[in-house]
Amino acid sequence: MKNIKRKIDIEEYRLRTEISDDEKSNILYNLIFLKKKANLDEYIYKDIKLFIYHYLRHLKSANYGYDNINYDKILTLINLLPLDQKVSIIDYIILNSTKELPEVNQNWFLTKKHNFKIEEIFKLKKKNKYIYGIFLICGKSTTNLLLSLILIFILINIILLPAYNASFELFKITYEIYSDNFTINHILNVLTLFVDLDNKLTITPNNYFGLLLIVFGKILFAILLINFIYIKISDKILTS
Repeated sequence: MKNIKRKIDIEEYRLRTEISDDEKSNILYNLIFLKKKANLDEYIYKDIKLFIYHYLRHLKSANYGYDNINYDKILTLINLLPLDQKVSIIDYIILNSTKELPEVNQNWFLTKKHNFKIEEIFKLKKKNKYIYGIFLICGKSTTNLLLSLILIFILINIILLPAYNASFELFKITYEIYSDNFTINHILNVLTLFVDLDNKLTITPNNYFGLLLIVFGKILFAILLINFIYIKISDKILTS
């Protein structure tokens, strides 16, 4: 332990006397891991911020640009932090990379930020934010949005299927005929609900529960789209 603390003192002296951003970032990188070994975790967040500051300034001054950002190196440092500090450090990185390297594509950082937020909510069991976490999962990327909409489409298809016992049916449905196959025709009719096609399809709730399901489905569909747009606008503001 004494040997590690001696190394820390040496590196901190070098940090104070060094001028180059490149050398400062290298010293800080080593210093962070030394402090981690010495269980000086309370200083790591500050040192990572300093590392990011000097590292980005070095890339800018050397004209390396975003193509030479070592994302693995940055992620290695971020993973040394507790969950509740990861989102904060990513915000700091985005702010500084936008300033120092405006041409940089921020998608990698934004994706990590969303992933860390989701991880923080569910791993730390922040139950009051579970719904927010679910919507963040659904809206953090175009792929996730499409998968969410496909899942809703499948659920709606299942819910609208006729029950074996007519007394259990939630809806009275009049179909437009697109196919002689009932299943295919059912799916095609449900699909027209999403594109607002003018046809003979009618869905009438048989009870209040059926009505609530229709209202909930429409609201959920709208929320998913609005949530996706909100996340993208928020990301754009953060990186502009």
